[in-house]
Amino acid sequence: MKKTFVVMITLLSFLLCSSLAMADLYRWVDKDGNVHVTNTPPQGRGAKVEQMRENKRHHARPDSSSQSKADKKKKKEDKKKERKAAKKEKKKFYAKYPGVKVQLYVTSWCADCKKAIAFFKASGVSLQVFDVEKNQNAAKRKDMISPAKTIPVAVIGDGEIVVIGFNESEYSSALKKSK
Repeated sequence: MKKTFVVMITLLSFLLCSSLAMADLYRWVDKDGNVHVTNTPPQGRGAKVEQMRENKRHHARPDSSSQSKADKKKKKEDKKKERKAAKKEKKKFYAKYPGVKVQLYVTSWCADCKKAIAFFKASGVSLQVFDVEKNQNAAKRKDMISPAKTIPVAVIGDGEIVVIGFNESEYSSALKKSK
């Protein structure tokens, strides 16, 4: 009998708590600028009200239907402008070395080699990439430049600067010197 009573009380309390968790929430700002979140809408006029709903993780968020189409469109346009500006800024930053020649000795499986290729392509240099596993002549040239087994090996300018391994700051300073 006691077990049944305890189980019934537990079930009732669970149902009560879950029904409270499912309640609608309202977020509103009063005339003084104070933000309120309540389970009932505000009384009277003059307050901007957003109906909140719960997402799958049980965090309240504004209901997307309360946002106007104009607001959504403006946010989308702003994001597009930000992406464009960031892309333009990136091009300005990297395309600094258009006349510099770089020979890069790599392998196809090397992650640092891929990073080095991306760095030099973004820098605007004249880039020649040699895969030392597919090209035996390139492998011999790489071994004459650096007998170490480390890759990538970058020959910057007319061969006066050699950078072994992937290091963006060394690449940048070498590009500045050879400019």
